[in-house]
Amino acid sequence: MTTTATALGTLDTVSNGPRDAIISLALDGIVHWMTPGDGYRFHHDGLDWRVTGGRFRGAALTRAGQPVYHLPMVHGDETLSVAHAYTAQVGPDGSWELWRLNR
Repeated sequence: MTTTATALGTLDTVSNGPRDAIISLALDGIVHWMTPGDGYRFHHDGLDWRVTGGRFRGAALTRAGQPVYHLPMVHGDETLSVAHAYTAQVGPDGSWELWRLNR
């Protein structure tokens, strides 16, 4: 099976030294969690959105302790579809790009 990816745009992030966070989101209660050089995969486990990558192995993606259904983007929120997985990585301009994985 071949997997392709569709670029969705730039995640709305804030920086804290060597780490970045998606605005208003947390992973297992940790706000600043993405490290440039690492890639992150977002997938739905049937109950919640989980993130793997860096030091995280299936961490829960939350907003104020509640499940997340969309990600803040520079152009507006991107609604997540349980039919797809997503990845985030730093692009050539230094911003975090979101990609939808297509099967």
